[in-house]
Amino acid sequence: MNQFNMGQVIQQKRKEKGLTQEELASAMGVSKSSVSKWETGQTYPDIYLLPELATFFSITIDTLMAYQPNLTKQEINSIYSELSLRFGSEDFETVFEDYEKLVKKYYASQPFLLQMAVLLINYFHLVDPMHHQEMYEYIINLTKRVKEETTEASLMSQANILEAFCQLQSGNIDEALSLLNYDVTIYMGEEQILSKAYAAKGDIRKAQEVLQVTQYQYLMALIITSSDELLYEVNQPDKFNEIIRRVRELVRTFELERLHPFLVLTFLNSVFLGYTQQFRYKEALDVMEEIVDLMVKQVFPIELHGDDYFYLLENWMKEQLHFNNNMPRDEKTIKESLIQFFETHPGIVTAYQGNQRYEQLIKQLKENKGD
Repeated sequence: MNQFNMGQVIQQKRKEKGLTQEELASAMGVSKSSVSKWETGQTYPDIYLLPELATFFSITIDTLMAYQPNLTKQEINSIYSELSLRFGSEDFETVFEDYEKLVKKYYASQPFLLQMAVLLINYFHLVDPMHHQEMYEYIINLTKRVKEETTEASLMSQANILEAFCQLQSGNIDEALSLLNYDVTIYMGEEQILSKAYAAKGDIRKAQEVLQVTQYQYLMALIITSSDELLYEVNQPDKFNEIIRRVRELVRTFELERLHPFLVLTFLNSVFLGYTQQFRYKEALDVMEEIVDLMVKQVFPIELHGDDYFYLLENWMKEQLHFNNNMPRDEKTIKESLIQFFETHPGIVTAYQGNQRYEQLIKQLKENKGD
């Protein structure tokens, strides 16, 4: 639903200037009752007054009119899913034209802009390399818009992280570090306090949900950061092997192939690349076979969900836009990205050129690409 909130803007700007309704009425050449009706939404100013009002308050007419294209979470998810499917099956430029139209249409919706930034990052591999820098700047502008306009701390934090990612990818390392305050924030147990607060109100189930969501997110973070650390430990075989051993234990213990297969895939990719850099080619191809088997046996779309252990995640996931019910990319795109990783990474191509087992696994993945 779309709505104008001009009355609220007029009232806010009038008060910021320290004016009474009568004083504003006098400045605009209208009655005090007219200003009162504007502010309560009973009527709107005549169209010829809009430029004068905007100039008087030193704002644009768009800001004065406060056109708010409100989108529900379900509507945002629906648009995300539709564009995701189209990016996976249609020409990127064609879909991006429609993407831009939607961004312009709902430019006042910060949650929507944030999800559009996430969407573009997830399909960034489709962007012509000649336009990578331009596209990163486009995403950065979206995140800056969110940070400038939102009053929600969570949206601001997510937008800041996305901007830092794009700045890093653009080569602006110091800017990325600055956005992230150059260091890791000390864990203060916010979630524990939140859980205890709900328990104190008598809402035990909500208290449990907070703890389960916290455990789930930190488990995901542990797998992701271990995947990154693995590649920094390639020259330290003992530590490298120990990371693999411990993460595999976590994968088995928490049944992550079923709970979050894409996360396991990310980890296995790092293991494969690390083994390759260590010239442990047989072990690397064993892991590649795991990767292919994991992808082939998946039923798409992969739905994010809880399980018997994390049994209170469902409602929380539905409320979080970035989960979007399904994985952020479609089956074809996920598998094409995987094939591209195996076929274009310089270290991989050099190591396995002419290797029959490697070529057979690539063929198997292509045969199950999901066209």
